[in-house]
Amino acid sequence: MAVLVRTPGSALLVDGGRWPARRCASLSRQRVRRLDALIVTHPDEDHTGGVAAVLETVAVDALVYPARAAARAELAPLRLLAQRRGVAEVAVTAGSEFTAGEVAVRVLWPPGD
Repeated sequence: MAVLVRTPGSALLVDGGRWPARRCASLSRQRVRRLDALIVTHPDEDHTGGVAAVLETVAVDALVYPARAAARAELAPLRLLAQRRGVAEVAVTAGSEFTAGEVAVRVLWPPGD
């Protein structure tokens, strides 16, 4: 799954789906050149498969992921790529709040433990 959230001044992508080429083509068709946040809900392949390609082709301000998944091997290459590209990392738990562009985000799940 991948969900694009847009407002007149912001764009967020929730998950990257499974197929990188399709994800980048979809964003290109939508004329998305910058994401305020790329949110990874969990590190399963059907949610992270297109994330690396997005990080490589679109300007991303922040990579957001569950704090409890930070040490998971599946996220390591994505986190490294984000660091190399100067993308901020935001590890979240239930109750975390952040702003992505003009969008206020409150995390409802998962708990920190």
